[in-house]
Amino acid sequence: MSDRVVLKLFYFGQILLETAEGVKFICESPVDIVIPFIISFKEIKGVISEKIGFERARNISCILYRYPIQVFGGFVQYQSKYVTDDASMQEMFSMYIENRSQISFIELYVEFEQSEADRNILQEDYNSDSEEEFESNYEFAIPDGDEDQGERTMCPDVTKVANALANEVPFEEPSFMRVLDLEAMHVPEFLEYMTAEIPMVADSEFVVGMEFSSREAVIKAVKEYTIRRSVDYRVYESEPLTFYAKCTQYGSRCDWLIRVSLISRKYCWVIRRYNGSHTCTTATISQDHSKLDTITIAEAIKPLVEVDPSLKVKSVIAEVQSKFNYTISYWKAWLAKQRAIEKIFGGWEASYEALPIWFEAMCHKEPSAVVHFETMPAYQGDDLVSCFDRQNEVFEVREMPSGQEFAVDLRSLRCDCGEFQVDRIPCRHVFACCANQRLDWRLYVHDVYKMDQVQQVYRARFRPLGNPTTWPAYNGPRFIPNPYMRRVSKGRPRMTRFLNEMDTRMLRRPRRCTLCGAEGHSRSRCRRSVGSNTNREAL
Repeated sequence: MSDRVVLKLFYFGQILLETAEGVKFICESPVDIVIPFIISFKEIKGVISEKIGFERARNISCILYRYPIQVFGGFVQYQSKYVTDDASMQEMFSMYIENRSQISFIELYVEFEQSEADRNILQEDYNSDSEEEFESNYEFAIPDGDEDQGERTMCPDVTKVANALANEVPFEEPSFMRVLDLEAMHVPEFLEYMTAEIPMVADSEFVVGMEFSSREAVIKAVKEYTIRRSVDYRVYESEPLTFYAKCTQYGSRCDWLIRVSLISRKYCWVIRRYNGSHTCTTATISQDHSKLDTITIAEAIKPLVEVDPSLKVKSVIAEVQSKFNYTISYWKAWLAKQRAIEKIFGGWEASYEALPIWFEAMCHKEPSAVVHFETMPAYQGDDLVSCFDRQNEVFEVREMPSGQEFAVDLRSLRCDCGEFQVDRIPCRHVFACCANQRLDWRLYVHDVYKMDQVQQVYRARFRPLGNPTTWPAYNGPRFIPNPYMRRVSKGRPRMTRFLNEMDTRMLRRPRRCTLCGAEGHSRSRCRRSVGSNTNREAL
């Protein structure tokens, strides 16, 4: 997905200019589409018309997109721009790539031209209502001296004038409405024309009425606020429509709390209750923060990992130190990097599912390619029984002086030690069998180690697979990873090297007391510790 982008289309809705986050698009049912970066302006208009599916969507009058701008305190304001040609569309893609850490998709608002049928309908509505509206709003009195009686009559010429005006002047959308500069509405000179109050943030503080686009944006803002001030909070209510949190020292030394709710009519989250800034202080100085979790760190280092996936963990720690002024542990930095890689390039489940699609695309582009993969059926609730038939060419090798026994099956190229199956070359047990039976060990070396096979591999011509959007549709089986082969995420990594007689060692040393130095017990069960505690109580 690195060469494609997700577009969220808003149409037949509204453009809110004065919100806490700047310009905002809303509509009843936004539509998501995925397009490549190399698409042209004409092609994207066709894709939008086809995706929306309305007859009115054939003629697109204008397309707007909104982009973020950093303001004071780390907050973000959105502004809008028009997409008119290929150059402006590439500028939109460049802004998205620069701000990919803050936005995961591009929001577009599409406006359509009025068809001839719509204009006729509007013209009929205008003509039918104009007479009644004219009669109800404009009445004239005949100057005959009866003005005190309050009797007013309608001049017959007025009706003719109204009908003439309605028939001669058809209703059309004014041209100035198509050339409105939405960015000019943010200029300070036009403050007297604003109809809605914008909640201002003083000293990077929250205020009642501040709006957020989603629940994730609320949690992210509260986390950044907490980390920046070296305080902490506890969540008391986290529901799909409400987020309620208090300071960890609420009731004793601090009254900080915040309550944010989803307002359905505004399509946004609004702060409904806020008690002001924190009044508590931290008792200890810590190098880490509880709210500085791997999710927050992954979002912060996402641009770095996208440029260099082999980024060192020390560089991640340095980036967090410079951005948040905290020194995190090596383990947390490593987990955050893995999470960022998974979010950018996909997780191991997605990678396994993409394998057959990639294989089929490669075979489609290169007919001479041969794909061979070994799989096992996923467990679906039935018992799996494996049977082994040991007939000929089976040997039993005993190691000296350990006395360990290994079964070697030369016909199926198997050995109990596992090296024969993994390396595809004879292990020491196979060499012993070949020496005992006077067999040629070269027969049991896999073809991948032979020079003639290597030459055949590089003799073929490699063809690029091209854009993934041009690949044929995949209808084969779905691949899922084996969870038992996944790397252990906690603790020290398990050693995969095969041990031999040179690696014999004591797996666990005898328990030794750190107080008296004797074996067989620990410090908590030492008799000397009991005696020392008795002496202390006596004193």
